[in-house]
Amino acid sequence: LIKCDTNLSPHRETTELQFAFYRNGHNVQGFSSSNQYGVPSAQLEDSGKYICEIRDQSGTVKKASDQKSIEIKELVRTPQIKVSPDDQVTEGDHMTITCDTKLSPHRETTELQFVFYRNGHNVQGFSSSNQYGVPSAQLEHSGNYTCEIRDQSGSVKKESDPKNIRIQAQKLSGVSVRLEPAGGQVLAGEKLEILCSVEKGMGLLSYSWCKQSSLSCDTKEAAVLEQRFVVENVSEDYGGEYQCIVTRTATGDSISSANISISISVQGRILMQDRSFGSLQNTVRLALSAVIFIIILLIVFYHIKTMEVT
Repeated sequence: LIKCDTNLSPHRETTELQFAFYRNGHNVQGFSSSNQYGVPSAQLEDSGKYICEIRDQSGTVKKASDQKSIEIKELVRTPQIKVSPDDQVTEGDHMTITCDTKLSPHRETTELQFVFYRNGHNVQGFSSSNQYGVPSAQLEHSGNYTCEIRDQSGSVKKESDPKNIRIQAQKLSGVSVRLEPAGGQVLAGEKLEILCSVEKGMGLLSYSWCKQSSLSCDTKEAAVLEQRFVVENVSEDYGGEYQCIVTRTATGDSISSANISISISVQGRILMQDRSFGSLQNTVRLALSAVIFIIILLIVFYHIKTMEVT
């Protein structure tokens, strides 16, 4: 409230005066009977050099005051966006964005409200909290963040400069393969299960079980850290060198397992080989028995002839 203070001559106390107010030479309130100029909610731009002017009703008498410099102090400092952890946020991290500001020492008890925006869209409405938290940051949380502060009446508002926050994509790591049955030795016709997994990965993942010699792959997509491939009836030609390749759909980031060797045994052939070996053994036995029998006959015949001669 700015007041234009003056005193009338004792002989002219009934004279009606009019008052006008100026800031930096510009009229802010025209001549009226009020000797006060009020600003309901002073802003920084209301700072300046003020003078008031008085005149009588006829306008024949005019007087102006000396200049009075008035400086409007900031209620609150322009806010700044700060992010934790340390401006480097990786997918899955707990991200905290703070609207940092400071009240004037003369108005430290003033209650402030805070609001947060990403790319111009409200992400957290006005509240007494100066922090906006994201429990598990995702790539879509990247963007330009701003915050705005206001007092309880809404007469004082200030907005921060935008701060670009880029969420770093989490790298795939720790790909491994487990076979059931273990060891990579499988009988033709049996079931084979392949479990391909990663230790770290986010979002939609593409799992490919690939045979290197033919470049053929069985592929599945899911937002999981483990994928199962099942071959219900393993064919004789299934054996070879395989790899599990995991690719993140959103980023194209890819990781491959070590080579996995799979060999197929054919049970029927093994049995046929056993039978052939058994037949050969029987044939040898029969041949030896026949030779021994012939030798015995020759010996007996020789003895008979010898006895006839004597």
